[in-house]
Amino acid sequence: MKQPEFSDFPLGEYLDRLRRLRAVLERAGIDALLVSSKENVTYFAGLLHGYYWVTSWDEESQFALLPASEDREPSLMIAEGLEETTRTSWIADTRLWAQYRPGSDRTPLSVIVATIKDSGLDRARIAAEIGPNDRMAASAGLYEGLKEQLPDVEFVS
Repeated sequence: MKQPEFSDFPLGEYLDRLRRLRAVLERAGIDALLVSSKENVTYFAGLLHGYYWVTSWDEESQFALLPASEDREPSLMIAEGLEETTRTSWIADTRLWAQYRPGSDRTPLSVIVATIKDSGLDRARIAAEIGPNDRMAASAGLYEGLKEQLPDVEFVS
């Protein structure tokens, strides 16, 4: 955890949001929440997309992994070149992928998979924005890749 710069809310507000989320996840038997939409990443991570010039909030721009367990720290996953925006977030664990280097093995998929594995969540129930009223800001290919590379993870809405 770190003190965010230029935050819309005090750090305590974000920690309270995480505490309330963790209680909901635990009651539902869910081990983590993976968010990708601008609204949810901003709400939970405090990432201010207007602080620095961000190319877009199109598919696969930013993700946050929010574990239910207090023993696991949240992670923020973002494209190289946008790492300055992480100064506005309280989440210390930031993972980068190579957005503008075609052929790099550091893709959004590989970074998300590694983050889930590093967090000990590779046999977990992970909620994601995949329900009928949700909008996951990721391609169908990325979601299918997550299911393929993490066969022991149950993704739920």
